[in-house]
Amino acid sequence: MALIEIGSQIDAEQERILRSLLRDVPNGFPKVMARILNGVGRKVRTLTLRTVAKGMGIKRADIDVRKGRHRYGGVRLVEAKPGEDRAVVRITGLRIPLYRFGAKQLSRGVRYRQKSLMKGFVKSAFITGGVAGDTGGAGTEMSGHRGVFIRVGPKRYPTKGRYAAGKHRRMVQRLIELYGPSIPRYAAENAEFRRSLEVDVLAMLVREAMSQIDRVLAGVGKRRSVSQSMTPLPADAGGEG
Repeated sequence: MALIEIGSQIDAEQERILRSLLRDVPNGFPKVMARILNGVGRKVRTLTLRTVAKGMGIKRADIDVRKGRHRYGGVRLVEAKPGEDRAVVRITGLRIPLYRFGAKQLSRGVRYRQKSLMKGFVKSAFITGGVAGDTGGAGTEMSGHRGVFIRVGPKRYPTKGRYAAGKHRRMVQRLIELYGPSIPRYAAENAEFRRSLEVDVLAMLVREAMSQIDRVLAGVGKRRSVSQSMTPLPADAGGEG
């Protein structure tokens, strides 16, 4: 699992100004701070979905938990509640089958490549319709699941199945399906993505703070430009993989 934390830090003077601006709003300060963090969190979630899907060559809908189709993992926003100082974008998921990364069958194995993310060659591997762990033999005679497989372990006669007895009896090896990276690993190890995200989050926090405070003040008939009332809030955005 990888985490992208969105937090905002303000000093005592800035907090005093904010509380003064929001004095006519019930529970104004903690409520607005939560709105700011969650507004930025939603933008970060969208940016993460777009970047991960494009970089890994998968469909955005397959990792968006709001779509209910998180096939390879999910990108979820854990919203901040009033009084909390952080919203968190949580990235989860298992490793994605290697077959999804441009796998191509060659005479001596399988070559795979996905843009600038990864590339390589697996000797003696093959693309088949078999099931991982099945000792059944040719992929065309298995379930239809597509994947990149290798044979491992000693050859042996199976105790059941088509190749266990009779004229089809033959020695087989266990099949293991190969996998590429997971979504959390991609997000944690992609340094360029993390650096650009930190810069974007800083700008998002300032814009969201001004927008949300002005919106709340407008609701109580006291619309004022935040930029005239206080300097931009210093903010931090960090994460751990």
